[in-house]
Amino acid sequence: MEGTAAHPDTAEPDFDLTLYLCRVAFLLLALVACLPAVLQLEFIWRRSDFLGHGYLIPLTAILLAYSRREALNEALRTGESGRLGTLAVLAASGIAAVAVLARNPLAAGIGIPLLLGASAYAIAGAGLLRRALPSLLFLLLMVPPPQGLQDRMLIGLKSLVVYASVGLLQLFGFSIASSGNRIFVPQTELMVADACSGLTSLVTLAPLAAVVAYFLSHGIWRRALILAATVPIAMLGNIARVIVTVVLVSEFGLEYAEGLVHDSFGLATFVLGTGVLLGLARLVR
Repeated sequence: MEGTAAHPDTAEPDFDLTLYLCRVAFLLLALVACLPAVLQLEFIWRRSDFLGHGYLIPLTAILLAYSRREALNEALRTGESGRLGTLAVLAASGIAAVAVLARNPLAAGIGIPLLLGASAYAIAGAGLLRRALPSLLFLLLMVPPPQGLQDRMLIGLKSLVVYASVGLLQLFGFSIASSGNRIFVPQTELMVADACSGLTSLVTLAPLAAVVAYFLSHGIWRRALILAATVPIAMLGNIARVIVTVVLVSEFGLEYAEGLVHDSFGLATFVLGTGVLLGLARLVR
């Protein structure tokens, strides 16, 4: 019986366990270096009416990475260090450090995926960075928008919800009027709260839409369609929420505009929005 020797060009490279462990340790150090920025973001999440979902973003990013664990591990084992990796890590570290010291949550939040991405590139090259990119981009959804932009979005979305809700109710014969964020029904005046503006629904549905698009659809245009659908879904859901509240208040009393009953409308809006996203993903799959 004759044996055959493996061709040297097709032989797998030897696995360097020490190098592998050093790369894992470096990634862990990069994660630890992100903790000050995470603590600044946590302060925003805890105090904001719109960004409380931020706690779930890092956990979901970890799940996204776990779903690609084989590809990530292969890149970590066999990838070659990026030629400009050291420079990339130094630049990203500097940006993250300045952002934390300046107490700028927007820049600090952006610095987290920037530092992690630079670290991935430094230790295993573009291959590891490319495979980690979905999780890194997802982390951007935990970053709070600039306060000025947030205020303009809040005012604009609330005005749109009030205008559309009042217009539809008037179309169906309700005696109703509005001024700013106030809605006037017979013997009652309702204030449309910030939670009913659609901004909360928008910022909570966006990460969910990203997960749905990633796991349940294929192709750029399908995923883009699912992400873009969060805007009309959030707006229509809150318009329906305001309409239902006005009708119930008109028929049964002011207690339907506050308390547990009113809060349950917000949960119902999110659940319905989730159902629509899942249905859309199934439709365009």
